Amino acid sequence: VASTISTMVHRDRIYVSDLARQSLLAKRNADDADNARDRLETLLQAATGSAIMGVDPAGTVTFFSAGAELMLGYSASEVVGIRSITDFIDPAQIDERRSQIDAMRKALDQVDPETVAEVPWTARRKNGEQRRCVVRVRTLPSVGGAESPGGAPGGGYVGVATDVTEREELAA
Repeated sequence: VASTISTMVHRDRIYVSDLARQSLLAKRNADDADNARDRLETLLQAATGSAIMGVDPAGTVTFFSAGAELMLGYSASEVVGIRSITDFIDPAQIDERRSQIDAMRKALDQVDPETVAEVPWTARRKNGEQRRCVVRVRTLPSVGGAESPGGAPGGGYVGVATDVTEREELAA
């Protein structure tokens, strides 16, 4: 009996030791992920020359950089999780380009996420002022390969907009 109990205690000690090691590893990985996220957010917030926006498959803004705040006149707290990407695009342009947008969305959904689509847009600032932009759009990888309803990529999109208003005015 004593031998059986000794074997059980030894096995339990090994099990508890393994759990402690796994717990420390999980904590270290979580800390590393938090640090990587913080560094990425710092980099994105420092990029004030371009508007960077994350958008879920439904079009809701999920990330709004400092550059987007400067270009469009909204704070991130007014936009993230609240506004749609279409709130920043000239409505006439959306209607005019609906088929082009649908074709671009289908094309982006079908190809490698590394593919970039670049399109000119007229962005609308909070004060109503319009700005000409060149927007580069990429699909975001989905978590676990999941797709959203309607077959759109589960990760959504990221758009990087560069204001070309002054450049176009100088060229005219």
